[in-house]
Amino acid sequence: TFCMDSRATNARGHTYGIASVFTDSNLRGHGLAGKLLTGVAAQLKTTDPLLQALILFSDVGVKIYARLGYQPLPSFDWIWTVGEHTEPLPRIQTVTREQLLDTRLAAEFDASFSVLPALAQLDWHAERTAFYGQQLGCRKHITCGWVRPRTQELVAAWAADWKENTLRILFNRSQTVEEFVQTRDAACAEAQSLGLKTVTQWEDSTCAAKEPAHFQAKRHPRDGAIPMILPVAPSLMSLLPTDREMTSLIWPECPRALWV
Repeated sequence: TFCMDSRATNARGHTYGIASVFTDSNLRGHGLAGKLLTGVAAQLKTTDPLLQALILFSDVGVKIYARLGYQPLPSFDWIWTVGEHTEPLPRIQTVTREQLLDTRLAAEFDASFSVLPALAQLDWHAERTAFYGQQLGCRKHITCGWVRPRTQELVAAWAADWKENTLRILFNRSQTVEEFVQTRDAACAEAQSLGLKTVTQWEDSTCAAKEPAHFQAKRHPRDGAIPMILPVAPSLMSLLPTDREMTSLIWPECPRALWV
């Protein structure tokens, strides 16, 4: 599990991300994974009085985890093809992997429920990308995001997904259309330098209110890494509906940076 800062109905607390749930093929069908996840939730309820929720990202659909009380979010990707955007590289202050931990993340919570990724999570993504890139003989990242110069506040961060041949935007706090376009163009330039075919961003509140076509993006449903949430705090349990589309209104921003 990975502990993250969160807020539910104005109360600050913790949300834990669960990763790498696996049952050997010879042992499947006995409910072992369900018992493990139930046990983890019970243990966290006992040890962390600030526990608000557990989240995971399912690659096996939603039914298995829904039986345990996890609720899914709608999952869509915005995808840009590298080379289709020939605009000059935006004049922004990009950061390297080494500079990433010296940036700032704005502690903004704008929804009924929010989970704020930590710089350590972004650094984990960068380390993961560097490791696999080295093993596969791929090019090294030149940049991994950009900041607002005056405050050194991180606007966006990205990392290569070598397996899928795409650059993933992990985190995007663009506040204006201009910043969003700058993020897109800088990410496409980085992807091109790495020899990647596309740039991918998870749809969330940063971009959901805008039309993908306005930013020359193609919108595709995602069949893996589906965000799911198990509410624990009573205030959050009363907020979350059973309807998947309504769940996204309560938890509208789920960036790739939270994926573990």
